[in-house]
Amino acid sequence: MAVPPYRGTWPEIWIGAHGPRMRYAAARYADAWFPGVTMDASKYGEHLTGIRDAAADAGRDPHAIKAAKYFFVVTARSASVVDEILEAPVVRSYALCAPSDYWARHGAEHPLGPGFSGVQDLLPQTMDEETALEYTRRVPASLIRNFVLAGTPSEILEQLAEWRDQGMVYPVLLNMGLLQPSLPTGVLTNVAYAQMLRGIRKLGPAQARRIGATSAAAGPTSARSPVAPRA
Repeated sequence: MAVPPYRGTWPEIWIGAHGPRMRYAAARYADAWFPGVTMDASKYGEHLTGIRDAAADAGRDPHAIKAAKYFFVVTARSASVVDEILEAPVVRSYALCAPSDYWARHGAEHPLGPGFSGVQDLLPQTMDEETALEYTRRVPASLIRNFVLAGTPSEILEQLAEWRDQGMVYPVLLNMGLLQPSLPTGVLTNVAYAQMLRGIRKLGPAQARRIGATSAAAGPTSARSPVAPRA
């Protein structure tokens, strides 16, 4: 915590903050609220309102807190390729990070038990290969589709617009299409992913002012205004 300021500026504090106490901490101290993936857009908006109300109560400018969100993205120009990617074991394995109540909403019990609280309790080093593959086979199709942004580039943009309407202005995106084993499919999804990034600034007048894109071919992508897409 003794990092010196760079050109007079301290590093920003981004807080994930899913539970009530951490959301309160984000309201008091965070430069950005940056939650994970197991909530829907309406719940995000509800929590963001609460964080900003608490920030105002603490004497802070509530809109000084950036509204960010981490998204896994599965995109391609055809639904069949999207379905192929969603069936990949590595992609499906990410659903194991979701808590048991998230699985229950999709009519399934989490392989690690009904009390599993989420990624903080996931110990993949304790699983052998066959166990891990068996767990991924239990992931309901509805769960993995809900866990990620999945669809064609235009469908992904529609989904991001729902989050924008709830106040999210800084999406951080991970292209999961590169995690499946087929090189041709990886190329196809990378092309679609780039198309989706270019479309972010065309969501509409309000979105264009608030959301831009910064792209990396294989890593997470942050999208923020006013920068244009760049490699």
